[in-house]
Amino acid sequence: MRAGRLRHRVTVQTPTGSASAFGEITNAWSDVATVWAAVEPTNSTERMENEQAKTFTSHRVLMRHRSDVSTTERVKFGSRYLHVNSVINPNEQDQMLELLCTEVG
Repeated sequence: MRAGRLRHRVTVQTPTGSASAFGEITNAWSDVATVWAAVEPTNSTERMENEQAKTFTSHRVLMRHRSDVSTTERVKFGSRYLHVNSVINPNEQDQMLELLCTEVG
């Protein structure tokens, strides 16, 4: 892949949880890496959840290969968060990763 296509700066984040003094689990996210990527919207749907219309936008995120990216993580793109649904290693060559993500708006 040509480097010019990777024109977006994104941050891969992983979930971290901690328990409070009362035993409540606090969900937080910590940064794993900030990398160059290509972010491309692919699809958008609207669904009713809890009697409210929500928009779900699917994105494809292409980045250089990393062995530490999984479906438990998310990608921060500006002020938006893309939840990773699938991690694909095209042609099994360990050169690129294709992340199929969903943004809830």
